[in-house]
Amino acid sequence: MDKDLLDARIGEVKAQNDTRFIEVLASIDNLKVDIDSKPSPPSIWQFATLLVAVVGIVFGILAFVGNRFDSGMSVSGVIDETANRLLEVQIARDADQDARLGAFDAQLGQILDAIELNTDQIRSLVANQSE
Repeated sequence: MDKDLLDARIGEVKAQNDTRFIEVLASIDNLKVDIDSKPSPPSIWQFATLLVAVVGIVFGILAFVGNRFDSGMSVSGVIDETANRLLEVQIARDADQDARLGAFDAQLGQILDAIELNTDQIRSLVANQSE
């Protein structure tokens, strides 16, 4: 083997080694990028902000539900007041209807008494005629 051939072979191996070395360096850079792109654990400020947001949402929901509950409770007073007014109106209607029914009953009683008197008179007339 002569020196030129040996130098060519050494150059070829050196080029292959350089190529492999570049590939290894590229994969190391990729690993470094993967490691750097991983999210870091949350900081205390991020955790505190999240906690304040969750507590705020919970208090907001409780305030809304409490408002709805209070609205329902305050409506019950209005419902009771309306029911009492309707009861008073119904009592007045019932009294008026009782008065009219009482007058009708009195008139009906007079009519029935008159019919009974007429029936007695007719009986006495029929009895007198048959004698």
